Amino acid sequence: MTDCFIHTFPGEQIRLVNNPLEDLDDLQLATLGVEFIQEFYSFIQPLSADLMVVFRDTDWSAMSNIAPLLPHWYIQALSAPSNIILGAGFTNPDPQVSQAPQLSPEILFNWIKTALEQDCTNPDYRITWRIIHIYATRTRLFNEQEFQARQSLLLNSNAGELNIPIERLEDGLWVSGPVKETSIEPPVTFALSQEYGGLSADMMIHWSLWTQPGQPEQIALQDAISRLLNKGWEKA
Repeated sequence: MTDCFIHTFPGEQIRLVNNPLEDLDDLQLATLGVEFIQEFYSFIQPLSADLMVVFRDTDWSAMSNIAPLLPHWYIQALSAPSNIILGAGFTNPDPQVSQAPQLSPEILFNWIKTALEQDCTNPDYRITWRIIHIYATRTRLFNEQEFQARQSLLLNSNAGELNIPIERLEDGLWVSGPVKETSIEPPVTFALSQEYGGLSADMMIHWSLWTQPGQPEQIALQDAISRLLNKGWEKA
């Protein structure tokens, strides 16, 4: 008997939006985006992240005909398991590549801040972030009693039953994805976008353990969403 299954692509989608009533600058909007990720960080942690930055004018309209010198940025966690697929999603042009022991909210914010602080050669424009994409993720297993004596989580997919290695870390048991030599999606992915001073956040849930009602993983996810709704985010 499997522990969970892979949802049909593109997975179960949750979309939240945040349109602040007051005008925020680019770093403040980055803070909002990172705070979104932080609400899930105790049980969903990024192992890699892509960032796209663009020029905008003073009315927040993105400039499609010109681009910053370094529009694409990529960072990955040194703590990622060796069996996980890592690699930049934005590759034309090649990204600025960074590594960090782990992708904590503070590390992510400073990484975005560095991208925004690159030289802007035109005084009529500003550099702003457009997309933050988190693909590889590590997700916590809450039912430690069930998995403590096991080496893997059994995942049902179109490719058959897959054994996903269980990671034993100081703060509990975790599983990560996407796994090499399989065609499956990671447990959860995030895509945040910013346009005209408003934010949109898409969470794609691929493994059913995080969508099955009553599962502690699903309850933790819904609790995080409730906290975000109380902070000004809205369901779209």
